Amino acid sequence: MPLGLVLGLLAVGLLVCIALVAGLAFWIVSDLAPQAPIAAGAPVQNPDEPLPFLEPDWPNQPDPLLQGDMIAPLLPFMEKPLSPREPFQAQGRLVQLDLKSKINWDKNESIDLGGNDLGDMPMGEQTFAGIKFNVQGGAILLGGRPSPPSGRPLEVAGIKVDAKFKRLYAFQTAQYSVASKIEIGGYRLRYDDGTSANLSIVAGDDVFDWFFGRTPDAERSRTGWSGRNGASAIAFFVTRYDNPHPQKTVAAIDFFATNNGAAPVCVALTIEQ
Repeated sequence: MPLGLVLGLLAVGLLVCIALVAGLAFWIVSDLAPQAPIAAGAPVQNPDEPLPFLEPDWPNQPDPLLQGDMIAPLLPFMEKPLSPREPFQAQGRLVQLDLKSKINWDKNESIDLGGNDLGDMPMGEQTFAGIKFNVQGGAILLGGRPSPPSGRPLEVAGIKVDAKFKRLYAFQTAQYSVASKIEIGGYRLRYDDGTSANLSIVAGDDVFDWFFGRTPDAERSRTGWSGRNGASAIAFFVTRYDNPHPQKTVAAIDFFATNNGAAPVCVALTIEQ
């Protein structure tokens, strides 16, 4: 065998040995190096468990999992702060509807986390966005997300009206965020002739997640009231709906959710005759 070839093979073998020794030394050092301790109480993700569900949120809003003291410094109210618009000017007689028998969320009941109730919302006859409402000790909370919060239904039917009216004013909000403008619920006007008409609640146009209040985009909606509960700042909105058939008598109104992620909340209803 030529001397040059022998020397070449010896050189390659030497390089391979050096590489093996260096790799073995690195492995030994890495294995013996002290590991950073896991902080006490830190969660450990089980690879067999599914990752937690994160709701979509509006741009530039904080993680919706932030709660309580962590979220309070960021409110109110995110990217577009609440700004007043001209209050509504009713032209006709205002009549507050009786929702007391339909209320399924008491003022002091927490939803999903401690202190998440109606907070310091004033009770009784109140004026929001220029319209007088009767807040009767709580609200009607429907399901969404798509599982109903705390077992709430997707519809509460039969809010008694038995009157003709031109407009319906809703003092309302929503729990949980959705990432686009979609219908999350509405009010079904049931006329005494057996027909009906739906008035939609559109997230982003009429209401926002009440933790992340913003000025509504729709001209028919206004910011009605903002305050605090034990978990966050909260916001509620007033939407004015035109009755498509004001000449008909409305026997009753059904409040419904579409199960599209956010859970609609109705606090009070007022009709304009």
